Amino acid sequence: MRKETTKPRGVAFARVISVAALVVLAGALSSCLWFDDYRIGVRNFKEEDYPYAIVRLSRYLEKTPKAKPSPVGLGERKNAERREEALIDLALAYQKMQAYRDAENAFRRYQEEFPNGRFVELVQQSLARIAQNADQRNQKLAEEVAAAQKDVLRLRAELDKAPGSAERWVALGNAHWKLGQWKSAGEAYLKGIEIEPKLRDEPLLKERLIFDLNGNLVPITDPQERVRLEQEREPLVIEDLHEYTSRGVDDFVAARRRFYMVTGTVRNRSTRPVLGVQVEVTFLDSLGRILEVGTASVGTLYPLESRPFVVRAGLDAEAMGNIARYRCQTLFQR
Repeated sequence: MRKETTKPRGVAFARVISVAALVVLAGALSSCLWFDDYRIGVRNFKEEDYPYAIVRLSRYLEKTPKAKPSPVGLGERKNAERREEALIDLALAYQKMQAYRDAENAFRRYQEEFPNGRFVELVQQSLARIAQNADQRNQKLAEEVAAAQKDVLRLRAELDKAPGSAERWVALGNAHWKLGQWKSAGEAYLKGIEIEPKLRDEPLLKERLIFDLNGNLVPITDPQERVRLEQEREPLVIEDLHEYTSRGVDDFVAARRRFYMVTGTVRNRSTRPVLGVQVEVTFLDSLGRILEVGTASVGTLYPLESRPFVVRAGLDAEAMGNIARYRCQTLFQR
């Protein structure tokens, strides 16, 4: 015999109301988190902290819908104004970082989304400046290539007569480097070091020559060789980095953070196992002062293996509200 149970209609109705309230509250909290990205991103831009501004503003723009051509109501107009400011600040941040292609894409995106916006004239001027700078860079590059080719011929002739000049060998290496002739540049640098061993400590040569895995100083034959050796020397990379915050339901008016955590994956890009892997996250305030340092233990990572990590701030609600940014680094047994 089947037994059926019924619940008082009032209780069921109350639960429906509770669920609806939670849905509305979750939406409000989500909006607050999006607004955090906007607010902090704009602040980062004003403080000339352009890398963090790019991260925050890009994320805000991804999470919010495009502005309507004719926004109706105070809420839609406010959202459109915030999105417009976020987009122009993002484009200008890219421009300040000399990421001109990204800046141009962001400016074009602004023109498409806000054809009659507040910053149309600024966008037009910025795009014209980017195009002009590109022409100047191309012309300058052509002049540098021609000059480097002449330098190679001149220095070769001088070294044929006096091969004992370390300074000329380094200059020859620089000329080959400008032409993208990596192997010839490295060989010239090594000739200079043979004559003057202290040159191996020069910052420029330390940058343009590399140590192989046996500790020998060697020239690079192409930029990819440097990449491969760097991957073996520094095998760990952090990817898919995100931050998450939550606000206490019982303290919604004050909007205090209940938790703040950073998640991501750490990948071994080398051809050898890496032991004792840890990810260290440093939480900072807007002035760059350290609030807390958290660590996630990952363990051993085998070649090309990835593993997720989570680091959660253990600060109280008041201190957690001061977190403005964070930085990550990997630790392992060398």
